[in-house]
This record gives sequence, C-alpha cells and structure tokens, in this order.
Amino acid sequence: MSEARNDHGWLTGVLVAGCGCLAVLFLGGAFFLVFGFSALGRTTYPAFPATPPMVDEQTVRAELHVPPAATLVSLTSNPGAGGTFGREGLRIVATFELGPAELASYQASRATRPGWAPLPLPSEAADFRMPPVELPASAERGLAFCQTGVWATGTTFTPHPCAPPPARFDQYRAAVLDEDAGRLTVVFKNYY
Repeated sequence: MSEARNDHGWLTGVLVAGCGCLAVLFLGGAFFLVFGFSALGRTTYPAFPATPPMVDEQTVRAELHVPPAATLVSLTSNPGAGGTFGREGLRIVATFELGPAELASYQASRATRPGWAPLPLPSEAADFRMPPVELPASAERGLAFCQTGVWATGTTFTPHPCAPPPARFDQYRAAVLDEDAGRLTVVFKNYY
C-alpha cells in the first residue's frame, strides 16, 4: 500500500514563519507606541518649539517704541508655540511699569503719533472679534493706542485707525497708557 505523504509541510513552515514575523512586528510597534523614542535612547523634541517670551516682549517694545527703562511687569502669549503656519491667532498681553520721568517722556513722544489719542480707547474696539478686554477700563488720564492692520499679499500690514475700523482687518494693536498708575498695558491680536 502506498503511504500517505504530506507534501504541504513547506506550506506549514511558511505560515508559521510568517505568523512569527507578524507577531514580532506587532510587539515592536506596541513597544514603540508605549515607550516611544526615549526607550531607544533618543530625546524627543516638540515639532514646533515654544517662542521665548523675550521675543514677544521685543516685538511689543519695537512696535510701540516702549522705552528701555520701562519694566516688564507681566506678559502672556497664546499660543506659546507655532503650528504649521506659525502662531495662528497670536494674542500678546503685556504690562510695563514706567517711572515718572519715563512716563512723561513717553507720553510726550506718543501724543502726536498715529494711532495715539487721549483716553478713552475708541468704543469700536469693544466690538472687535476677541476685543482687548485686558486693558484697564478704569484709566482716566493718559493715552490710548488703537490701530488695525490689513494684510496685502507681498507687503507688510497697512495700519488703519480703529475709529472707524475697516470692514475686514487681520490684526489689531491696542494699548492704554495709564498716567495715574504709571503703567502701559498692551494687547496685540492677530486673526491669521
């Protein structure tokens, strides 16, 4: 009689080897998901590092010509790090304290500059999308700064007064120089 031969032994071997490889890949992938690069001895870094607060402070100081002697009291920036296209929707809120001499000098230098006017802030600013609510409403003596910016492709922002604002604008800059408190409070908002 003839013996029954198993000619499919090679197929069984291939299947077992294939399943073993898949198991190794699966376990390796699970290990990576749980422990990440740090398990391999590498340090992970965020895709977009946080912007140092000093960069935002320098931006505010440069745009509003804040005197070097003015002391930064507080600064918040949101978002703190850039995304795919930068820091979309950036909002910077900063407060500076000025001594009596710096306050008088700064107030005199700003009084006739575009965007600056005696308090209060133009009422139109309250109607902005995400208005500058951080500005002190109680300030009675001093100056207010308010400008909107419209982006034109290939150029910088074209500044416009807040009263009346353009129908569509891409950013605003608002500030209150409170003469009694000796403080300059600033809100920069980008909608892009």
